[in-house]
Amino acid sequence: MTHPRAQLPPLPATVRTLTDESLGWLEAQHPDLRKGPADCVTCRGRRSFRWWDAERKTPVEYDCSCKEQYILHLRLLYAGVGLAYQRLGWADFFELPKTAEDAALEYVQNAETFAEGGVGMLLYGDRGTGKTMLAELMLKDLVCRHRVDGLSITFAALLEAFSGGWRSTELKRWFDGRLRNAGLLLVNDIGREHRGERTIADSTLEDVLRHRVEHGRPTIITSNLRPDELVTYYGPNTASLMTESMIVVEFRGRDQRAAVKARMLDEVRRGLTRPVTVGE
Repeated sequence: MTHPRAQLPPLPATVRTLTDESLGWLEAQHPDLRKGPADCVTCRGRRSFRWWDAERKTPVEYDCSCKEQYILHLRLLYAGVGLAYQRLGWADFFELPKTAEDAALEYVQNAETFAEGGVGMLLYGDRGTGKTMLAELMLKDLVCRHRVDGLSITFAALLEAFSGGWRSTELKRWFDGRLRNAGLLLVNDIGREHRGERTIADSTLEDVLRHRVEHGRPTIITSNLRPDELVTYYGPNTASLMTESMIVVEFRGRDQRAAVKARMLDEVRRGLTRPVTVGE
């Protein structure tokens, strides 16, 4: 007797397909971009995959919603969310500071109010405690459930882009417009740039943040630096822009990266495949 396959939650109606213009931008940045649902990012054309049941107790076989996985993959990739974070959800935290959880839930549950008010977040603290993961999950929720035009980028990539890392003026202009005017901008790893880049980092960050603050565009920043260290690194003007319109949340705790690696290896050995998810 064969058992019916499990089903993934349906894609929220708020998840939009990309416009031709947006898809063209994405293809220019990702030459190896998957060409359609048949080249599924989850099942790779097999039409099914193994993953945990809803309680995450028993591995089961799922029917793969290849078209929905493809649409969601492209939408999140356009928002700068890499495949690793596309496959993570709220249930994947090992530990999350209560203050950070409360702040994140308040933000996503009142997304329109915070976003329209230009209120962002500064997540800072110990390494490996989940700052970037929380920020990426918030961005996923806002992009997929609230139709926010979000963009995630590391600070290192932002600096590279502004220092001539473009093949064409048209692409640079497009990126500059998205960076400055995205409905929500997530900048990861502020403070990890090389010391020799500190001057350009300061001027670039101040330029971008000042534009966004003046136009009421919220920004989420993650950093290992404390607010007082941000002043030392970037000066009082830039540090003030980072915090004057941001909810400041500190992360303390143990480094969770070893536990994340052990979980990943366990899933691989079990033959499990994580699907792309909105963030369940």
